[in-house]
Parts: sequence; C-alpha cells; structure tokens
Amino acid sequence: MNRLSGQARQQLQSIASWLHKSRLSGQILKRTKVAEGWIRKHGLDASLVLALIIVFTQAALLIFNQLRPNHPVLGLKFENSYVHQLSGDGLHAKVKTVLDANDQRPLLIRVGKYQAHITPRQLGAAHDSRLIEQRLLKLGHQGSLWQRLIDQDASLLGLRNLKDSFRTINKQLASVYLLQVNSQVQVAPLNASFVYQDQKLTVQPGSAGLQINIDQAIAALQSVDLSKSNTDLNLPVDHPAPAVSQQELEPLLPQAQKVVARPLTIVGGDKQIRLDSAQLTALLQAEKKPDPSNPSKQVVVISYSDAKLSAVLDQLASQVVVPAQPKVVAGQKVLSAGSSGVHLDGTHAKVAVITELEKRQLQPASQPASAPAPQPAPAAKPQPAPPAQPTPAPKPPQPAPAPAATKPPETPVAPAVGDSIIVPVEKTDAPVINQNASTNPLGRYPATLNGKNMIYLTFDDGPGGYTEQLLDILKRYNVHAVFFLIGKNSAVYPQTVKRIRAEGHTIGNHSYTHSDLSKLSESGVNDELVKTQNTIRDLTSITPDLFRPPYGSLSTSVYNSTAKNSLSIMMWSIDPRDWSMPGASVIVQRIIAGAAPGGNVLLHCNHQQTVEALSSIIEGLRAKGYTLP
Repeated sequence: MNRLSGQARQQLQSIASWLHKSRLSGQILKRTKVAEGWIRKHGLDASLVLALIIVFTQAALLIFNQLRPNHPVLGLKFENSYVHQLSGDGLHAKVKTVLDANDQRPLLIRVGKYQAHITPRQLGAAHDSRLIEQRLLKLGHQGSLWQRLIDQDASLLGLRNLKDSFRTINKQLASVYLLQVNSQVQVAPLNASFVYQDQKLTVQPGSAGLQINIDQAIAALQSVDLSKSNTDLNLPVDHPAPAVSQQELEPLLPQAQKVVARPLTIVGGDKQIRLDSAQLTALLQAEKKPDPSNPSKQVVVISYSDAKLSAVLDQLASQVVVPAQPKVVAGQKVLSAGSSGVHLDGTHAKVAVITELEKRQLQPASQPASAPAPQPAPAAKPQPAPPAQPTPAPKPPQPAPAPAATKPPETPVAPAVGDSIIVPVEKTDAPVINQNASTNPLGRYPATLNGKNMIYLTFDDGPGGYTEQLLDILKRYNVHAVFFLIGKNSAVYPQTVKRIRAEGHTIGNHSYTHSDLSKLSESGVNDELVKTQNTIRDLTSITPDLFRPPYGSLSTSVYNSTAKNSLSIMMWSIDPRDWSMPGASVIVQRIIAGAAPGGNVLLHCNHQQTVEALSSIIEGLRAKGYTLP
C-alpha cells in the first residue's frame, strides 16, 4: 500500500467510504473478519493470507460490478469526473454536460505572432454521446476475465479516465475559419528583383512566403485535447518558395543594366516627365513564361510592372488632361455649349514606353560603349611624333573628363537620341447631357431594334434583401436590366453591387439617401449624387451616367447637379406600383396591359411580390412578342 501514489490512495479511500455506506460493505467486512479468524486459528502463512485477500477482493469487486451492468465500473472517470454512480438518464446528462463544457472551452490558435481564440462549437463540433456512453458501460463489463479484472483494478486506482475522443468538427466551417485566419497571416513569396542602390544595379534575393496548411490544420483541430484547462494549438504552415530565384534572375542583369543605363523622358502634349535609373528600375520585374523553343519549359524573362507604369503615366496625365465640359440640351434647345477636352491615351502610352525599354534591352552589349570609344584613339596617334606636332600640348586637359566617367548617372544632362518618346494625346468631344425627363436618354433604349419590339426592365431602390433573388431570375431568363442604386444601400450590400456589374446589367444613380431632391439646395443635391457616384465607382470601377430622381421629383437644382456630374435623367413609362404590394398577379397584369414598344418598366428591389411576379412578367412580355435585352 505504501507504494501506491497519493492519487490511488485517495481513490481507494473514496471507494471504501462509498462501500461503507452500501449494504454490500457490511457483508464483505463480516466475511473478511470470519476469514481472518479462521486464518489465525490455523496459523497460515502471511503471504498466503495476502494472496487469499487479493483473490477474495478481486472476486468481490468483479461480482459487485457485474451486478451493476447499467453503471460504469467503480472508480471510472470521464473527462476527470467520476461516473461510476450514474446510469441511464443520469449518465446521459453527465456526458452531455461535459461535452457542452468542452465545446465552449476556448482554444488558443497560434500562427507565428498571430493569436486568436475559438471554441469547438464555433467550428461546428459534433459528438456521438451514445457511443461514449456505450464505451463507459463496456469498460470492465465486457471482454475476457483478465481484461475485465485489469480494467476494474485500473479504474479503482484512478488509471482509467476516458476522453472525449469521438468529437468531430464541421470541415466546411473549419475551412472558412482557417481561410479567414490565413488572409490575416498569409505572406506572399517575394520574387528576386532588381534594385538600384549606390549608382549600381544589383539583384535582391527573394523570400519564401507563409500560409496555413488547411488540411493539416483541420486534422490538428480534430485531434486537440480539450480537457486541458489551457489548450493552445500552433497551426501547421507551409512556406511557398518564390517563383523567381536570385540564381534565375542574375543572368538577366546585363539586359536590365542596358534598360536603366540612361534616363527616359516621356512627352505628352506640352508636358513631360523624366525617369532616372532608379525610377526605371522600379518598373522592372521578372516573370516566368513558356520557352518559345520548348513550350513545356518555363524561362525567366524581364517584364514591366503594369501598375507602376500606370502610376507614372497617371502622373503625366494629371498635367496633360483637360476634362471636357458637357454640352447640356433640353430637346432641341442648347442650354450650355460645353467644350472639348484633352485625353492621354494610356494604353498606347504604355505600348510606346515598353517598346522603347525593350529596344534598349535588345541592344548589343558593345553599342552603349561605342560612342566614347573613338575619343582615346585620335589622342594616341599624335603621341609617336611629338616633334612634328606641337598641337598635342592642348590635349593634356583631356584627362579631365575621366573623373566624370566614374559617375555614369550624372553624365546625361539631357536625353540623348532615342531617350525621349512622345505618347499620344487626343482631343475629346464634349459629352451631351439631355435634361429632358426621357425614358430613352442618349438613344440607348429604342422602341425597335433590328426589327424587334423592345421593352426594358428597371429596378429602383436597390440593392436590398431581395436583389439577389431578382438577379437569379434575370440570369435564368438571360435578361439584362437597369438597376438604379441608392448609395447608402450599396455600401451595405457591396457584393450584390459587384454581382450586378459582373452579370452585365446597367447601373444608374438613385441618390445616396433616397431623399426628395427637389426640396434640397443645389449643393445638397450635388452631395447626394457625388457620394453615390463615388460609392459605385469604388465597388465596380465604373461611373454611372444615368440618373433617376427619387419619387420622380425634378427641379432646377436637380437639373444643374445632374449636368455638373455628367448624368442623364431616365424616367419610366410603365408603373405597376409594385411598392403598394397589390399582389404578384396584379403587378404582372398591369405591366402586360401597359406594354408598348420602347416601354420602360418601373420595379423595385425591396418587395417580395416583385420577386414572385418577375418570372411571369418576362414570360408574359415575350409571349406578346416583346424582346428584353
């Protein structure tokens, strides 16, 4: 007994106390005393006595546990809690309580310096509690005699503590969570690159990236032991190598040096911008492309950063571009003549710059040195005949340029031949803004097209909770519509706005807050329009040129502000008043009855009845011979 651990001793004391309170304990003690007296009377050996006691105890314990088949064996624990006294609903409740506690115990996730807490429940943890209960009841009750004796003794000594080993997590939820974490910790591998420092072009080594190994991380989450009070998990990560290494890029260094050896001046109109060697180096990048002679093989080539070149040209454009002022008309009356503008053709400008840089890249290595080479040769000829030529005396100052040759970046004061390129600058005509409240502004929505009667669907007040359903129906019928979006709503449903654009629908401006703009000052109207324009442009990279006033309210301030923002007003010709919720069938009937070539149907994005009616609207209009774009 002295060899037993403190935990085992405490366990035996607890069980002895429990036995003492039960009926069976009295009988066991009574029989034990009888046996003890008999042994003393006959003077048996102590070791034999001890063996008899052990056998008797084992038998008694085995019988006791077998008489309680619906209870776990004495001393058995589940997640550090005793369960031998429980059965049926009590055991089920205990298992469920322990599992629920484990599901809510926070798990500390670590990836490098990143830390976050999450619970198994948030990962969709699921348990088979019945399977756990079956295992609790099976231990010590089933198996061979020796296995049952070992299990019951181990339980009695506190050595059997079953764990929550049947827990699984929802792989989809875990993947979504891990992808979110990965977006915060992920480091993209950096390719080797060219750098210009201390008047010299060199190759800077790349670096490996960092990203979570999602499959291994899910497996690690499933295997973590949640019974511990402080549980943390270092997520497994991968380190993807850069696509272009330093060894692959160094052979291209001579080509890159030729590209950046001389400054480049880009001229647009009467403005220009000059790129020095460091700025030209910033445009260089390396990428892998199929080898022209062996397409199955990848080779590293020098290319040019589109984003950085665009930034350079944008800087030039900011000096060159003159915005065209719109010509505003109302029917046949010209309200403002407008004026033409100046536009820098960015696409052709990029082609011109890259062509010049690639031309440098392909120059023979001897060509840059050919210009200064002839200078030393004439100086060498007069030296063999000093008596005949007194003129060499003025030549000694010639070494003066030698120090300048040690600082190549400082020598080009002005661009040499081929170091200036002219990018195209174009004149742009004044856009025409029609301020008539028209259903066909700018002539985009004709009554007939290619001999077919046309009709158009428009949706106001979006995006909203029903917009995605409307888009699903339009996609199913291959119909495109005009969505007049509220700026404030667009900020709430950015993905819906992007989907509208991606699926080919037209986006118009419907103000930022859906206020009655006729009651606002001109600056107030302008603010509503500009904020909406900016919101839609940030989400879709397009700027709407159509506007529909909330409630159809128009005023001089609205006209002036729409003209200022290059917006044409688009009204409607068929109003089924779906906003009044008259029923889907009534909405359909009103539209079909009012249909006419060039009709412009007003619908709204925020009503369930509009969703219910849309399929029948499309089918009904097509049945009447109308074509929807």
